[in-house]
Amino acid sequence: MKILSKIIFFYYLMYFLGVEASNITGIYSFRIILFLPVILYVVFKVKEVLALYNTLKGKEKSIILVLLIYCIMHIRTAIIANGSLFYVLTIGIILFSHIFFWMIIIQKIKIIDDFNFILKSFIKGLIVCFFIIVFIPMNILGKFEIGGHYNLGDILSHVKAPFISSTIEAPLFCSIIILFCLVFLFRKTNPDRRKNHLKIVFVLFLLFCATLETLLINRRGPMVALFLTIFLFIARKYFLKTKIIYILPLVMLLPLVWSFLVFYVVDFFELGIVKLFVARTDVLNIMSATGRINNWLIALEHLSRFQFNADYILGIGNLIQYLKLGPYGHAHNSFLEQFIQTGLLGVLLNTIIILFGLNAIRLIFRGSDNYYLLFISLTFLLIILLTPTESLFMGIYFTHLLFLNLAILLLKAKRVVLTQNQ
Repeated sequence: MKILSKIIFFYYLMYFLGVEASNITGIYSFRIILFLPVILYVVFKVKEVLALYNTLKGKEKSIILVLLIYCIMHIRTAIIANGSLFYVLTIGIILFSHIFFWMIIIQKIKIIDDFNFILKSFIKGLIVCFFIIVFIPMNILGKFEIGGHYNLGDILSHVKAPFISSTIEAPLFCSIIILFCLVFLFRKTNPDRRKNHLKIVFVLFLLFCATLETLLINRRGPMVALFLTIFLFIARKYFLKTKIIYILPLVMLLPLVWSFLVFYVVDFFELGIVKLFVARTDVLNIMSATGRINNWLIALEHLSRFQFNADYILGIGNLIQYLKLGPYGHAHNSFLEQFIQTGLLGVLLNTIIILFGLNAIRLIFRGSDNYYLLFISLTFLLIILLTPTESLFMGIYFTHLLFLNLAILLLKAKRVVLTQNQ
């Protein structure tokens, strides 16, 4: 377990270092080099992967099968969208290594203490990533003012930020750290506080840094998603215990109702207290969803042309209209992007993964005060709440890998909670 904990601790840091190596060299496949410890571990433990499937129960086996088919769908998308052998191999190797590695992890978790041990390394690794990938580079390169780090390192920005491959990654890290701090500070199972003074001081420092960076980045969508996730955390006893939680994925259909909601959204951002913390409250910018409406309309037009063929059922990879838009050529909505890339089948598989995760979260909120389990639950909810305005489930982007990672951890969390309650 000690070797595993080290790999988990460095897991996403190695991933981002691989992204930076790829950015510097211009060779996409360099992402594999720093992911090599994970790949080698999976290769040497392949027997454990095969043995795991036999230890799972019916529904759990089905979810693992869904995850594997889902990965194959994204490899097909890579073939259609790029076609380069090394590009497709990079996508395939990292996706399957990622899935198999976390499958090995959950096989080794026998009791809640094992889960806590694994999640402690996982959270420490995310904290290190926050400082190395986000906080330090952003504060060196950006202006110290609200909105001064907005889209820093974007393809069209005059400043090149290291490590980042998507402008959603920095605000997502900030939100993740804030959620961890809140869960830690308000946990019920709080041992002797006298032994935890240093931890509490450090967590308060983390909370300050992440909140500060959130304001400096000032991405409206992630800020709203974080606010809603915190609300769900506070109201979990009254809201998330019910089956209403299963309608949460419908937030992805925001483009369909934007014209009805936009005026309420404008009124919200026009509030005095909101203007204090949000740098961009331009009405036209808000009404166009920061230019996303055009991208949504392109995807919706494709969605409306129903044809019972491979492109519609299995996905088309990308649309010509998006290719012409360059770096911003995607749907800016996870449901629509998923449909374009992997078709109706991909959307169905993705929805199954989400619903299973929500089912596990419902059990956790009803039957556990373990703050590690609460943290992964809230992070999963945060990702779902980011889907209306972001294309999160794409290839081997950090957001997609984290989503799959959390889904597998929730698979085990569900069994742990059920075992505890028996």
